[in-house]
Amino acid sequence: MTIGELIAVARECKGWTLRDLEKASGVSNPLISQIETGKVRDPGFVTVVRLMDALGLSLDRAAKAEREKLKILRTTGVWKPEQPCEACHGTGGHNGIKGGPDSPPCGICGGSGQSTLIHGRGR
Repeated sequence: MTIGELIAVARECKGWTLRDLEKASGVSNPLISQIETGKVRDPGFVTVVRLMDALGLSLDRAAKAEREKLKILRTTGVWKPEQPCEACHGTGGHNGIKGGPDSPPCGICGGSGQSTLIHGRGR
């Protein structure tokens, strides 16, 4: 899972629109969309801090998302968004978002265990 996917999951779990997250974080709506869809791969530290803080997530969770991606890259040489979705599966919850194994699916995998986040899809 990428930081962008993590942000999308957290935002959707909160029921927030891009504009809601823009208001809470001070990061522009278009930039958030580009981060979520993978068009911006390195949004910068301050931007990540603002988004994580607004969503109530720790920077450790953002680092874990990147470590997961690097592990897949090192193992397979390729990052595929359809890798198992860590949002609902394998972590006992929704990426550190309040909730847990009995919470409804986060919207990334719909409960299937496979990421359905399609880069370029609007949110």
